[in-house]
Amino acid sequence: MDGSPLRFKATFGNEANTLFLRKALQALIKSETPIKEVKFDKNTFEGITRDGRSGIFDLACTDDNDNHFIVEMQYGDAPYFVQRMNGVARAILRLA
Repeated sequence: MDGSPLRFKATFGNEANTLFLRKALQALIKSETPIKEVKFDKNTFEGITRDGRSGIFDLACTDDNDNHFIVEMQYGDAPYFVQRMNGVARAILRLA
């Protein structure tokens, strides 16, 4: 899979034109509502899970109904994914 991370970033990480990314995310979450905006966030919440790992919010999205959601995109294996998402959820609740 040599070069795959670069292809992944070139396909999904184009901040100048997010049309393909927005359409792909909409299909992935099986939503009838188009995604109108994707912001590439690099915010890290340090040590929010039990094992001290951080959660990185890669994409902050807004759909046409003004629903907001966060997408973490990662190329490769994601050990402790459920634990990380539990920590991310707690961090979001603290911000609300």
